[in-house]
Amino acid sequence: MMWASTFHRWLTLSGIIATMSVIWLIVLPAIAHWPTVEATIARHHQLGIDPSAKFYSELDATEPAYESMQSHTSEPEWWRPF
Repeated sequence: MMWASTFHRWLTLSGIIATMSVIWLIVLPAIAHWPTVEATIARHHQLGIDPSAKFYSELDATEPAYESMQSHTSEPEWWRPF
């Protein structure tokens, strides 16, 4: 009985890995060739948008927006503890 449970877990893990591999290696590259997606990729490339940027907070252009956001998020006087 223990062997069947272990086998079922390995089979499930293998199925998950196979499904993720098909999506990553076949489906997503196929979607990248759709005309609308190709146009979006080309537009981002022309605008100099780096698709590998993980956080927009790392970009220099966001500093003014961040400062503006900080000035609007200060707590009101009545909210501060005594």
